[in-house]
Amino acid sequence: MSLEIMRRIMVMRKFTELFITICKSQTYAILVIAFCSLLLLIFSFTGYRLSTNPRSRLITVERLLEAGTFAHSSPADTTPMEMSADAVMIKGSLYSSKPPLYPVILATEAWPVKLLTGWKFHEHQTFFARFLAFLNQIIPYLLFLFLALRFAIRTTSDRWTLILLMLSLSIGILPFAYTLDINNHTPGSLLLFFSFVILQKLLSGEANGMRSYAGLGILCGLMAMFELPGLLFALFFLGLAATADRKKTIAAAGAFLIPVLFSSYLFYIISGNPLPFYTQEGIYEYAGSFLEADRKIRTFTEPRINYLFHSLFGHHGMFVMSPVLLIGFAGLLSKMFTGGRGGRIMWIGIAICMVTIAGYVVFRTYNYGGWCIGMRWYILFMPLLMFAGLEILAKMAKTWPGRIAVLVLIAMALPHQYQALTDSAFVRSHWEIWLNELLQ
Repeated sequence: MSLEIMRRIMVMRKFTELFITICKSQTYAILVIAFCSLLLLIFSFTGYRLSTNPRSRLITVERLLEAGTFAHSSPADTTPMEMSADAVMIKGSLYSSKPPLYPVILATEAWPVKLLTGWKFHEHQTFFARFLAFLNQIIPYLLFLFLALRFAIRTTSDRWTLILLMLSLSIGILPFAYTLDINNHTPGSLLLFFSFVILQKLLSGEANGMRSYAGLGILCGLMAMFELPGLLFALFFLGLAATADRKKTIAAAGAFLIPVLFSSYLFYIISGNPLPFYTQEGIYEYAGSFLEADRKIRTFTEPRINYLFHSLFGHHGMFVMSPVLLIGFAGLLSKMFTGGRGGRIMWIGIAICMVTIAGYVVFRTYNYGGWCIGMRWYILFMPLLMFAGLEILAKMAKTWPGRIAVLVLIAMALPHQYQALTDSAFVRSHWEIWLNELLQ
């Protein structure tokens, strides 16, 4: 037998051994994903998923299907569903205050079901809410976990690291609990992570085709139109993509504009203004509006340092609701100052985007996102922040004290996750009520 044949046999043997090792390491992580799937399926049949925030989008879906209009209430017609407080007044008609792109997608998906069954949306709104959440949030979240697992294996095949990562990205962070309620935050966070994965492949040279650049553009555009602060990440990611290939990034920019221009068109046909509702003055304040009823809160000036504390460590605290994100935060700091120049620039830019969003929330908002569990405006970057801690998680997974520490951080999130899964994410958390009573 020649040396070349022996060498090839040895290479194939090592490859086979590596493949078996990876499969074994993935098995337990995949079981975690399967367990999470079961949790989401079971809890999707519990709680009240039609609170005012999700209902605002679902009423738009109902109106599009039943009346061919975006208006929730107008002189000519009004939805039979319970009205939502999340509404704006435009030319005497009430509309959802939420960006219209997601409801249009939901209506497009619900239309075939309505056509086949003949059901009225409002008479079967619970079914439609579950169906649309399953299609647009549960399935994508499970795909996100598989993608995160596959992406993590590029760095490590350690069984405990992958198990702890899957637990952290599921029951350990708030986006998982929000998955069952129709909202824009969880889908936005998944789109951000998917964009990040494609960007990484473009920068590393693993992918350089026009489809990959166009895919990055579409995902970034959808992310920004689902969650407006995502525009910061979108522009930064497209800028980084240009460092890999400027000409192909033009295609990415063109693809990015597709959902952006379509969203602008939807804003225009609703309000006569192509800009988001957030930028349009006067439409939020009308007789009986949420802002009118909420005027006392709006005029209350809580010290901004208190607001910052409560958004991070207090009654809506990101690191209270999802303590395992402390590992992600430590990993982010590490990546900003170690590794190659390109990697440092990318993570520094990501950190700047996160800090900018947090700064806007602290200095330009006042009510922590209303009645909701945790700081829902930070959900956008939670999965990406957690993934930034992969290397630190891998180090902790090497020892039993480290593993126990990670599991304790995950366990600390379970009471908040359980409340959101069994009831709704859009309620006052038990932690918030207890802490407010304690501080009074």
